[in-house]
Amino acid sequence: DLTSEGFPLEGGRIDVVDGRKVSVLVYRHNQHRVALSLWPATSPGNTSAKVVERNGFTLAEWRHDGFEMHAVSDLAQSEMAAFAAALDRATGEDR
Repeated sequence: DLTSEGFPLEGGRIDVVDGRKVSVLVYRHNQHRVALSLWPATSPGNTSAKVVERNGFTLAEWRHDGFEMHAVSDLAQSEMAAFAAALDRATGEDR
């Protein structure tokens, strides 16, 4: 739950990407939505979030606690980095 960090969970779904079932969680930050896609990592270890802007959207990719994470939103890059950091902290606390 990232509500205290300013990113309440709005919902989730299962998508299929390249024939693989992928969990998608949708968070909100003010009037913006963040779609987080995640699936089991194929490589061990954690990586820091790489945040880039492309075609008016902000994208983040990183690996944490055995999952590949990919987020997309129209947030500013600094807000996306804050989202990734909050998610990493929250998942670390749950273990």
